[in-house]
Amino acid sequence: MDTVALFSHFAVALGIGLLIGLERGWTKRAERAGGRAAGIRTFSITGLLGGLAGATAQILGGAANAAGGLVLGLAFVGYAVAITLFCIEENRADKTFSATTAIAGMLTFALGAFALIGSPTIAGAIAVTAAGLLALRRPMHGWLRKINENE
Repeated sequence: MDTVALFSHFAVALGIGLLIGLERGWTKRAERAGGRAAGIRTFSITGLLGGLAGATAQILGGAANAAGGLVLGLAFVGYAVAITLFCIEENRADKTFSATTAIAGMLTFALGAFALIGSPTIAGAIAVTAAGLLALRRPMHGWLRKINENE
């Protein structure tokens, strides 16, 4: 991949993080700074981190290659553990139970990687879809409350 393509793919990875982080930050905007596990900055960095893991895997022969796959897999597992621990602590402090931020973080990492090793267009489209689903939380829960078991 030439330098221009590499930078454009990293820009997509950053854009993915910004988009999902914007939604998560907007949803949790009333919380004090530092009172939430992840917001726009964390998700933006997560997209870049996924992109870096994907680019590193490519340099090592691709994600299907043993070395590239190992680097990508270990980076994902490391990120997944870290974001999950932060979200568990956030849930404990807020006395809530939610996996959404952790899963959104893992998706952001994976899409950032896919923007580098796969298709930035598809990664971006999935990010837009995910951000839409995250933003529709209240309406979707409202629809569920209106449905009865006969429907």
